[in-house]
Amino acid sequence: PQQKQFSSAEAQRILNSFIISNEPATNPPSSLVSDIDSLSSTEQEHRDSIRTRQSMERAAQAAVRKVQQAVKAEELAIKRLAEAQRALQVAQNNSAMALNFEKQARTEEAAAQQSLIKVETTLQKEQEKVRLGLLRQQDIFLDKKAQELKQGKQACELNAKNLRSEADKLKKVAKKLE
Repeated sequence: PQQKQFSSAEAQRILNSFIISNEPATNPPSSLVSDIDSLSSTEQEHRDSIRTRQSMERAAQAAVRKVQQAVKAEELAIKRLAEAQRALQVAQNNSAMALNFEKQARTEEAAAQQSLIKVETTLQKEQEKVRLGLLRQQDIFLDKKAQELKQGKQACELNAKNLRSEADKLKKVAKKLE
């Protein structure tokens, strides 16, 4: 089963609810706080990587448009070859530059995609660390509450035993008074 992914804001909210409901107050492990901070930072890197990748995609699309434009210009220059040999040379140069720009943009887009994958992997690892830290914190909280309930039950049982003993004594006194 796939585990629910959550943001650093959700993790902080959950941790704060543990802190508020934990009496007497015990601070969560500093590693968990650090993991949540790291998750927040990784989320920002993830957003930045997505923006970078989108920017590279737009640059690649612009490069494709420039190539298409350059090819059209080249075709026009060929039709006017008799009167525009110089115009043909300029269009060919523009086409070559646009192809180089497109190639460079594609290379940068691939690098941005690899970076995004790396950041997403790091994000998943950070989310898992925080999730495990929160589960450990929850276990500690539940163990403490169970111990408190057990102690309360034992105190009630002792009190009931004392009350029964006192009731027996009062019955004996009442019989003697009869």
